[in-house]
Amino acid sequence: QNTVDMPQQFTLKLGFADEVSDETYLGLTDSDFDDDPYRRYAASQLDEFESDHSQVHLDHVISISEGVRVNTKLYWNKFNRSWNKFDGFVETLVLTDPSLPYDSITNPYLHLEANVSQVLETPGSYPDDLGIIRGEIDSDPTLQEELIDVTDNDRTYGSHGAQVTGHFDVAGDRFDQEITVGVRYHYDYVERNHLSKGYLMQGGQLIYDGSTQTLKTDNKDETDAFALYLQDKIFWNAWEVTAGLRYERIEGESENILNGTKSDNSQSVVMPGLGVFWQYTETIGLLAGVNKGFSPAGPSSDADPEESVNYEAGVRFHDEALQLDVIGFYSDYSNLLGRCRVSDSGCVVGQEFNGGEINIGGVEVTASQIWDLDSGWSVPLSASYTYSKSEFQEGFDSNFSQWGEVVEGDELPYLPENIARVQLGLENDIWLFNVAWKYQDQMRELPGQDAISDKSHTDALSTFDVSLTWNVTNSLLTQLTVDNVLDQEAIVSHRPFGARPNKGRSFFGRVKYTF
Repeated sequence: QNTVDMPQQFTLKLGFADEVSDETYLGLTDSDFDDDPYRRYAASQLDEFESDHSQVHLDHVISISEGVRVNTKLYWNKFNRSWNKFDGFVETLVLTDPSLPYDSITNPYLHLEANVSQVLETPGSYPDDLGIIRGEIDSDPTLQEELIDVTDNDRTYGSHGAQVTGHFDVAGDRFDQEITVGVRYHYDYVERNHLSKGYLMQGGQLIYDGSTQTLKTDNKDETDAFALYLQDKIFWNAWEVTAGLRYERIEGESENILNGTKSDNSQSVVMPGLGVFWQYTETIGLLAGVNKGFSPAGPSSDADPEESVNYEAGVRFHDEALQLDVIGFYSDYSNLLGRCRVSDSGCVVGQEFNGGEINIGGVEVTASQIWDLDSGWSVPLSASYTYSKSEFQEGFDSNFSQWGEVVEGDELPYLPENIARVQLGLENDIWLFNVAWKYQDQMRELPGQDAISDKSHTDALSTFDVSLTWNVTNSLLTQLTVDNVLDQEAIVSHRPFGARPNKGRSFFGRVKYTF
């Protein structure tokens, strides 16, 4: 909508998505992976993921006067999911201290069952357990430890909030400014209800034993967050200086319905940042910046929040055809935060751990160029490369399975040293064809300093993707995409249970109509 004095625009976004997939966390032994990376063991036959996601986003922009704009955003999201999946063998539960009541952190259950990760890592040591998982051996109904645990990870996530941002363009005698002031309120919650059932493996089929049901998790976490921020971008001759300050207060509350306890915490943080860009010549610019990083601890956590100071510096070359950026980065974490997920073993989902000081540094290179051909065709080329290196600054022993026993100087797991992507296209006003090559280095799955061991790493992966886009009209677009065209196979994780593969060859279609 446009008026003479105050032009404004409303944007409404409505979204809905649902999914039903036979997704599992159960992987394979490395030898079985080599034979067929997409094999499924019989123990995962009931694994199914169902979800639905609804969202409403409203965006409003109004120009109150020349150089003054106000942007208001309202949003609401809800995500429901039910993931029925293999979760090991049924546990024989014994409290760490039988004289005290259960508590997921201070007095958790000891899990006296076969460790499926160990079964799949050293299958020769656990032939019976592996046979049951594969469906080649029947469970003994008299032995609880041979019951297979199938858990329904039932969860509901929700969030809503509002954000108002004011933009002010200020022209001065010596320099110009772009000032941004904002305020945001955000609320989110998660409700977890994880029900476990015991199944016997009989003749390659999972048969419910009729009695074993355990409510593993029944809790709710919710958080209110209030944020204020101010940013001032100053333009002076060939210089551009950006200074920002953000304040956030987070109030969290957690209710554990299983043991009837509640907990809460409050966190406040001030995060400054500064960036400088100098246009040295018409085509070459230099940049540098420093910003504080922060990741809050969860509502039920007794861990300290994650804090870091992040630095970057680099050079930028831009002309009519070629754009090239080379940026070095360095992050100094005073406290790394680790969070237990369903894919982690040996910890309670949502439990958090402190990893102390760690440094991560590297360089990122991005480049793009377009060659114009005859008859209206052009050839766009883009490339990116990132090199990363990390190092724990202190040693410690953690119950978090991704860290375990850490020695000073160890590298962080699940951080690839090299990532690269190159995309080449051919396009005109109607057609666009792209082929992209992607590469990701192998990653260690446990902290370490020496060469990555045979057992505790993911594979390097190189894949090709292609896409064809047809602009049928100015309003109608159609697109066909094929990911991993050559169907390359690699181990992308051994967590939580054995070797699991990357996404195989996949086909996608898209139709877009613009009113």
